[in-house]
Amino acid sequence: MISLEDMTTLEQVTVGVYLLLQILDVWTTIKGIKLGATEANPIVKWMMDKLGKMWPLAKLTVALVSGYFLLETDTLWGMWLISAGMVIVVLNNYKVIKNQSKHK
Repeated sequence: MISLEDMTTLEQVTVGVYLLLQILDVWTTIKGIKLGATEANPIVKWMMDKLGKMWPLAKLTVALVSGYFLLETDTLWGMWLISAGMVIVVLNNYKVIKNQSKHK
């Protein structure tokens, strides 16, 4: 098991960025839905339908397990690739929030 003390600065930054983007995705998704938006990701939509208000816990658990696996296998590039995709998702969510706010 990897401890924070055993991680390099690059690994710490990578994990921090990865986790921050996962949290921002959940937060912006919740905010967008409260404003009337709908979830575009069919997997997350399924989680929402099946788990109700617990879906963020499931989504973040999947992200944590995936991140842990990538870190354990020294696949930092995979975390950066997912993070790059998450930047696009979070920015899109922000755009949706902005557009939904105009219509309220």
